[in-house]
Amino acid sequence: TATRLEGLIAGLSFVRDSEVFIGLDENLAMPLRERMKKDIKLGIEFMLQSQQTSDENNMKGAVPVRYPVNGKKDREVRVDYVQHSMSAVIAYEALLLAEQKSFLEMVLPALSFNQIATLGIFLLTFASATNLLLRKRKKLAKHSD
Repeated sequence: TATRLEGLIAGLSFVRDSEVFIGLDENLAMPLRERMKKDIKLGIEFMLQSQQTSDENNMKGAVPVRYPVNGKKDREVRVDYVQHSMSAVIAYEALLLAEQKSFLEMVLPALSFNQIATLGIFLLTFASATNLLLRKRKKLAKHSD
């Protein structure tokens, strides 16, 4: 889901307003950009709902391989699942900011209290990781001068 969301969000940068989405029923035609934005919003909501809300194995906020989780294999978490999920959320937030819309207003109504708390942890973790990378980059830049 996350990599598809990244692609859809990136695709919005070159899809023209005049392009039309025609589904199986030609009477349901709609502007392609509008359809993409609708699908992106639904995908982001689904992805955020799929985050692990328990702290099982210290994995609160993790994004499993499959949702809903039906067995142990479905609980598998890899760093790229989390990275693509974070990347999609950040790209969606940037898209909304460019349209002067609020990320939280768009996704909060679809989330439970536990999911909202988990989203907070998710975003704080990303902010911490980004801060660490920026400090490391500055340190490396000083040593290369």
